[in-house]
This record gives sequence, C-alpha cells and structure tokens, in this order.
Amino acid sequence: MSTTKTGQSMRFLKVQPEHLEMLMNWRTRPEVTRYMFTDIEADMESQQQWFARTASDDCFRHWVIEYRGEPIGWLALNDIDWAEKKAFTGFYIGEPGYGMVSSFVLAYLYNHAFSRMGLEKLYAAVMEGNDNMMKFHRLHGFVHVEKKEKHIEKYGRRHDVEIFELTKDSWSARRQRYGKYVAEFPD
Repeated sequence: MSTTKTGQSMRFLKVQPEHLEMLMNWRTRPEVTRYMFTDIEADMESQQQWFARTASDDCFRHWVIEYRGEPIGWLALNDIDWAEKKAFTGFYIGEPGYGMVSSFVLAYLYNHAFSRMGLEKLYAAVMEGNDNMMKFHRLHGFVHVEKKEKHIEKYGRRHDVEIFELTKDSWSARRQRYGKYVAEFPD
C-alpha cells in the first residue's frame, strides 16, 4: 500500500474473477455509465467473457482502485501501443462518496505509466458534456488535440468526443506537485 505525505492510502489490485460482479455493479450505475461510450447489461456471463478477452490482451491493463482498504473504482490503460509508447487511459469511481479521490488517483497511474512502463504519451477520450473531466485533464497537463464529431451513439443521439494528450515531458514538469503519488501496479 502507498501512503502519501497527506496520509492517503491507495492500492491498485490486478482485476481478478472475484472482482467481476463488483465491477459490473459499478459499471451499470447511472452516475458511472453516464459519460461512458457504451452501456453494458448486468450479465455475469458477458462480464466473464470480457474478463477472459482482457486477460489475454497485451495492450490492456486494468486494476481495482482500493482506498484505505475499500475497493472504490476501476482504472485502466488500453490500446497500449508498445512500439510507439502510448496508450489511452480510463477510470471511474464506482462507490458513492469517493469523488474526492479523483483529484489524485490518476496521478498514480501517470507516474506508473511514464516511470515504470516506459510510455511517452497518454491519451484521454472524453464525451461531450463531461466538462469536469475535461477541466480535470487540463489541470494535469493534458492538451486538447482533436474533436471527433458525432463519434459515439448514446441516449438516442450522436455525441462528440474530445481527445486529450499528456506527454511524459509535460507530466515531468509537474513532478514537484504529483511526484509523491507512487504505488505498485501488479501486472
């Protein structure tokens, strides 16, 4: 477990079969799925198939976020391009009342991706309307690089998707503020 200078304890657990029902329950909550690109059914067979696919995908890593001993959310790197050293990020807080953890949980992932995994660039894709997440990414040093118009079908209409990019150099410039957020991420 990592304890930061502010006393916040954070762990990242490799997703295991025993996490699947919890992840499914979080992922189907309206407040979680609102800005997700897809919706899923509460179906354990589909969840197990998803887990089997992701477990054998070398371009996908994901973890359960544990805060002070409680599982509270999910965090991922996907579409990892090992040759080009880049990936997309994804996360959600599934447990109500832990929104404040969002302000620092991704710092752990960025430090891990850049320092331990050797990545040089991270991307975030954000559905239109999720203004808080766009502000959040900018706070961490992401820059807006692309707008994909009418890219996602959800709620009976097409939605734009905004693409943000964070480089290792840009993140390193924030090391003084975020360098303390270091934890183990099991493979």
